[in-house]
Amino acid sequence: MTRFTGPQHGHVVGATRASDTACILETRVRPTLGLPPAPRRRDAFPLLVAAATLAVVALYFARLGSVPPGPYLDEASIGYNAWTVAHFGVDQYGNHVPLFFVDFGDYKGPLATYLTVPFAWFFGTTLGAVRAPSVLAGIATALVAGALAYRLSRSRGVALIALLFTALQPWVFLQSHTMMEGNVLLLLGVLLACWFVAEATARQHADRWWSAAGVALGAAVFAYSLGRLLTLLLALAVVATCHRFGRRAMLRFLFPIGAAYAVLLGATLANPDVLLARASVVSVFSDHPTLLAAAGRFLANYLSYFNPSFLVISGDGNLRQTTGFGGVIVAATLPLMIAGLVRLVMRLREPYSRFIVLGLLVSPIPAALTLVAPHALRGAGMLAFLIVLMIEGLAWARELIGSRRALAVTL
Repeated sequence: MTRFTGPQHGHVVGATRASDTACILETRVRPTLGLPPAPRRRDAFPLLVAAATLAVVALYFARLGSVPPGPYLDEASIGYNAWTVAHFGVDQYGNHVPLFFVDFGDYKGPLATYLTVPFAWFFGTTLGAVRAPSVLAGIATALVAGALAYRLSRSRGVALIALLFTALQPWVFLQSHTMMEGNVLLLLGVLLACWFVAEATARQHADRWWSAAGVALGAAVFAYSLGRLLTLLLALAVVATCHRFGRRAMLRFLFPIGAAYAVLLGATLANPDVLLARASVVSVFSDHPTLLAAAGRFLANYLSYFNPSFLVISGDGNLRQTTGFGGVIVAATLPLMIAGLVRLVMRLREPYSRFIVLGLLVSPIPAALTLVAPHALRGAGMLAFLIVLMIEGLAWARELIGSRRALAVTL
C-alpha cells in the first residue's frame, strides 16, 4: 500500500478522508431514509385492569336481588328509611333527616341509609336497589386494594393480582351482597385509611394524604356502631407509629376524626341511646358478669378471630356471612398473609410496617367485646389489615422470584 507523505500530497489525503467519512455516514443513514418510524408497542396493562374490573362488576351484580334470599331485617329497615327520606325527608318514626336512625332501637349509623337514598328514589325499595351501595363498596374495596398494592410494590402485576384476590375473598364478596349496618362500608373506610397512610409515609409533601386518612377513619364512626371504638384505636395506632412525621401531619390526620367524635358526642348528649342502646344488648357486659368472667370472654373472643377454623375452614357458622364450604378468606391466600406478616416484622423500623402490625392487633378488639365471636360482620375492620398482609406477601414473592416468569406463573 502506498503511503502519501509530504505537503505536496496533502490535498489527496484530505480528499480520501472526506470520502471515507461520507461513505460511512451514507452507509449508516441510508437504511433509515424514507422508512416510517417503528410502531410503539401498546401498553396492555390498562386493558387488563379494565377487563378485570368489568369481570368483578359482572360477578358482583349477578343475581343481586335474589342471592342471598332476603330481605333481612336490617335490609328492610335501611331500605324503608331510605325510601321515606328520599320522598318525605323523614325516617320511619317521622324524625326529620336524622343523624342516627332508631330502626329497631339500635340507632344505626347514617352512612348505609343515606347511601341507599338515591337508589330508593329511582328504583324504589327493591332488594337490588337496597343492596346496590353495598355491592359498589365491595367493588371499590377491590380497586383500593389494587391501588394500595401498587403503592407498596410498584408492580403493576402485583396490583392486578391483589385486585382480583381481594374481590374473590368470601369475606368481601358475601358482605357486599347484603346491606347490613356497617357491612363492607367499614372495611372500605379502614382500607382507604391504610392506603392513604401508605401514600403519606412515602411522600415528602403529604398533607392532603394525612387529611384523607383522617376523613376515611372519621367516616367509619358513622358506618357501624363498632366503628366508633375501632376508629379511636386505629387513630392511636397511627399517632404511636407515625408521630415522627411531625405535629402538622398528625393534626391534619386527627382533625377530621375529632370532628366526627364531636358530632357523635353531641348526638349522645342529646340522646344517650345513640351510644349505649346497642352496646347494652350485645356487649360482654350485657348480662352483668364479674370482671374476671368478662375478661375471660374478651380474651377467648379476641383469639377466635385469629383461629384458622374461622379464617379458612368454617367461618363463623352463619351462612349469611360464610359460604358453608370454607372460611372467610381464600385458603390459598393465607400463606401470602403469613409471609406478609413476616416481612413487616422484619421491617418494624419503618413506620408503616409498625402501623399495620399494630392495626392488625387492635382491630379485633371492638368485635371481641361483643357476646358472639367470631362474627364476620363485626370483625370486618380486621380484614383490611389481612388484605395489606396479602399484598406484602405478594410483593415479597415477586422480589424473591425476580424475572423467573415460569416459576411465577406456576406459583
